Amino acid sequence: MRLYEKGVREYYPLIYDLSIQDYEKLSASHINADLQKIRDDLETIEVNAKKAVKEIKPFDIKIFEQNFIKNHPLFKQKKKKIVEEENAFEFDFTPYEKRFRILKEVPLSTDHISATYKKVILGLIEEKRIGLALTTDGKLVGQYESMYQAGKVNGFNGRAIAAVASDKKGYLFKGFVWQLSKRKTLKRDTLPLKEEKDIINRSLMKKLAIKRTPKSLPAILDLSVKTRPDERWKDIPGYEGLYMVSSQGRVKALKKVSDGKQHKWYPERIKQLTVEVTEEPSGKIKTTTPLVTLCKDHNKKTVQVARWVYFLFVDSFNIKDATLRVYYKDGDNRNIDSGNLELKNAAWSINRMHRLHV
Repeated sequence: MRLYEKGVREYYPLIYDLSIQDYEKLSASHINADLQKIRDDLETIEVNAKKAVKEIKPFDIKIFEQNFIKNHPLFKQKKKKIVEEENAFEFDFTPYEKRFRILKEVPLSTDHISATYKKVILGLIEEKRIGLALTTDGKLVGQYESMYQAGKVNGFNGRAIAAVASDKKGYLFKGFVWQLSKRKTLKRDTLPLKEEKDIINRSLMKKLAIKRTPKSLPAILDLSVKTRPDERWKDIPGYEGLYMVSSQGRVKALKKVSDGKQHKWYPERIKQLTVEVTEEPSGKIKTTTPLVTLCKDHNKKTVQVARWVYFLFVDSFNIKDATLRVYYKDGDNRNIDSGNLELKNAAWSINRMHRLHV
């Protein structure tokens, strides 16, 4: 049951713990005997509660609780009493009571979430601190006078923001780091790290018919963000700040903040490469060179990784010229390390095939 008085809201839980399905059935015309009894009890409580409120003049919540709620068989009784700490805060919070209505509310118990939220708000006001929303790359996204305002503006739960922001280092919620401070930057050592659940491209393993994980993990299967030995990275032209390719054929998506309404933060990650699989008339399975999909301004494009590796780490060429092709010195199109690539024209490929079949 809820009771409102001059903007103050109080909750009085009943002894009934109904599921969402059972609660929705209460308004049905035909229900079972147990739910009918609960519905009758709720109607009786509503009638008697309204009567009790009218009899208290002037109305006082404490008197109502004493006369109606206390020892009532259908209400859960409070096990803990709230101990008011008169000298806990010497700061005058009166001017803030209109903005933060929770300051007037009495929590159900000291361990209730509303008690924690109220304590955080009191500390925030007393210390003249403000809420900051930062992406985990340290970029300040928003600055708010209260967690309530932050939640309202972004469509988030204000109490959840309060819970994570009360941590001194700040913590992730909805893709952001929330802090209670005046800082406009975020210390790098406080950034939450994203755990790598699986560093192996198992989807590509399946397409390449690799049944067991190799002891020495090939670069095209390695999804770890850690740089491999002798691996070098360069920006992909046209995708600067978004993607990088390495000398060993791996593609990295850089950490970024999305362009959407919520500006969600995405951590740095290694893109999963893929191949197209075809079956020749002889029954032999053939795979293409590794491919990767890049995205910029909501436009996606699938490219051959080997062409960019050769262009950036061996020698530049007209990458749009389809007659110029990248080949593999050892004949293995899965080995797209820069040292294994060579550039030839289409005529060279035709002559090579002719020589092989002569």
